[in-house]
Amino acid sequence: MTFHGHDWLINGEPHNRDAPVRVGDLQLWEIVNETGLDHPFHLPGFFFQVVAIDGAPVTPRSWEDTVNVVARRRLTIAFRADERPGEWTYHRHILEHHETGMMGRFEGVR
Repeated sequence: MTFHGHDWLINGEPHNRDAPVRVGDLQLWEIVNETGLDHPFHLPGFFFQVVAIDGAPVTPRSWEDTVNVVARRRLTIAFRADERPGEWTYHRHILEHHETGMMGRFEGVR
């Protein structure tokens, strides 16, 4: 789908399904914004820390569930999935982008 002539994708596809995340393992995710627009990234149900911006370490760190990913930048975030069952989503916190496919999901597994 498009919105204002743009494809809004995660990992090159709409409504991306990622590999399962092992419960308790430290997850390091790189969030890359290749567009010319800022995108707020949201990980509902979890808190994460931004550990690097464009590869440079971030200090001090704080717990977040949403962070702005500035245009043409990349963030590295760290979090641990807990034992709550089911699929979890992550998405850009702009409703129109979410509706047109800029959303992903993963399952926590043991």
